[in-house]
Amino acid sequence: MALAPLAVAYADQAVLFDNTQGGDTGNGLRVHAALHAARLKYTTDTPAQWVQKVTGLVNTRAAELQALARDPQSRGSPPQPARLHGGVSQGPIIAIGEQYVLQHDESSRLNVLHDKVLLGPQVEQLVPRKSQRLSYFEGVVTVEPPQPDKPR
Repeated sequence: MALAPLAVAYADQAVLFDNTQGGDTGNGLRVHAALHAARLKYTTDTPAQWVQKVTGLVNTRAAELQALARDPQSRGSPPQPARLHGGVSQGPIIAIGEQYVLQHDESSRLNVLHDKVLLGPQVEQLVPRKSQRLSYFEGVVTVEPPQPDKPR
């Protein structure tokens, strides 16, 4: 359940079903929420509590993503999701939000979006405005300490 908001963020289509009212009979399967324009919207007046929680997280993540895309430091470049297998980015950390970390990759000149769910406790090693290298192998990230400032 903890990765559900992350999975929905990568999805083009998503529907949340709940069967708690049907119990073991299977007759209670109902759609409780569906993805529309990167946000989950309820399809019932009484969504299950877990659906409310997931919907809140998904929509919070979508709002933060929109805000990061508008961040003046992003230089007008839309954020690109980090490649989770073999991806490497190195450059300054532009912003650290509640859900995401935005980094400017100096070699590709793109802004790379790192998901804090995947960064886990390594997020504590990130320093805003400092150049750092983040590399992924099979979805596992390695964070290297900040690079010293270049002399002017």
